[in-house]
Amino acid sequence: MKHFYKDKRNGKIQGVCAGFAYTLDMNITIVRILYIVGLFAAFPVFFIGYFLLAMILNDRVDNKYDSVQKPHHHNDEQQRQRDKSHYLQQLDKLEQHFQLIEKHIDPLEYYVISDEFTLKRKLWELE
Repeated sequence: MKHFYKDKRNGKIQGVCAGFAYTLDMNITIVRILYIVGLFAAFPVFFIGYFLLAMILNDRVDNKYDSVQKPHHHNDEQQRQRDKSHYLQQLDKLEQHFQLIEKHIDPLEYYVISDEFTLKRKLWELE
């Protein structure tokens, strides 16, 4: 069973109707039309209820790798491969960046653990 969340990505105001549509597997336009009809029928209930739900509900986290949320299509597999390639490239860049940082930190680390640093620190404390 799906949990009920706001879907701000597909929503117009706060994503409550989009969240209902996603949870109930309905067309979002139909849910919006039903909400507008509800506003005409019982304005205070639907109006206040919408904003209460908007404050209470958590945002839906879109996880495109969750096969329960989205049907598995060939295009999804191609997108998954592109995403994987992109993430691997980003990881490589991040690793290079960390190696550069480590290159700059190594001399400092070597100095801090050296006897020279210890001696200078003790002399500084005596002053």
